[in-house]
Amino acid sequence: MNDLEIEKQIELLRTSNDLSILRRAIERLGQIGDSGKQVMIFAFFLLMKIGLYRVASLLLQDYQIGKGNSQAITELVKILSTSQNVSILWRAAESLEKIGAGNPQAIKALVKILSTSKDDLVLRQAAESLEQIGVSNPQAIKALVKILSTSKDDLVLRQAAESLGKIGAGNPQVIKALV
Repeated sequence: MNDLEIEKQIELLRTSNDLSILRRAIERLGQIGDSGKQVMIFAFFLLMKIGLYRVASLLLQDYQIGKGNSQAITELVKILSTSQNVSILWRAAESLEKIGAGNPQAIKALVKILSTSKDDLVLRQAAESLEQIGVSNPQAIKALVKILSTSKDDLVLRQAAESLGKIGAGNPQVIKALV
């Protein structure tokens, strides 16, 4: 793929709202070879910048470009701390689940969401994401235990309990909270 073709695909990312066109542009950019992953990461940042959070999240998940990528994690954490849009918060938390394993910044952001969000969907996703990335993390465990005593939503409570069972196995605080 020559430079003109790369620029054309990037311009499609900037201007199109059609999911199938965006997906094709991303696929084409991913075929560049060794530099393809870098271009895909650039595409992720561009999509985040222009507000296409859903497409950016799909890019992370479908092509696994962000796994462990500190820049992508930082961008998602920023979204979690600034957005008020429930679907954007949900999507950012879901994306962190896919790329933020063991990352203290990602765990801290999800823990904060558990204490600040009033939306049950966002709370469930944050709990689920912590289940995947917060194994044995004391802050994650503490936040999930707290949710058990503060939430009134059965699905949130079930997800928090399930997450605690996975990330805090054998922890006396977890055992006490679940019994």
